[in-house]
Amino acid sequence: MWARSYHALPQGTPHPGFSRRGRFQAAMSLKAVANLLMVTFPKMSSYRSGASSAHTSADQTVTHDRTKQQFSVRLGDSREEAVLQYRYIGTKMIDLHSTSVPVTFRGKGVGGLLAQAALNFVVEEDLKMRISCWFVRKYVDDNPQPQYRERIVD
Repeated sequence: MWARSYHALPQGTPHPGFSRRGRFQAAMSLKAVANLLMVTFPKMSSYRSGASSAHTSADQTVTHDRTKQQFSVRLGDSREEAVLQYRYIGTKMIDLHSTSVPVTFRGKGVGGLLAQAALNFVVEEDLKMRISCWFVRKYVDDNPQPQYRERIVD
């Protein structure tokens, strides 16, 4: 049986972790660290891509969020966004597992932009990949580039 030791504070003394000021100071220090990390190690990168099909009228910006492990495109003036998600399954290996494009934007090349950005990321970072997403698999089959195919692990 594990024994726990409890250190009692004098009666009426608030625990530093539960005081309003203690929580504020902790939150501020975490925010300062986060700001420092964002400046030193940016977590987001953007890829500029032109229209990839006749149905896409304007340039789209694909954003890569490394913390969320996803690529995304904000769609027009709406709040909707298309997302391609991946996860690390090894130190130098990722699984491209999900692509989601809102119904109103399907067939306009948005998914292709996401797939291309993700595949370029794999090449640039010298990673291997497993493709669980049917859409990315179809994109690779429709666009047979040797730099993509040689990185696929089944």
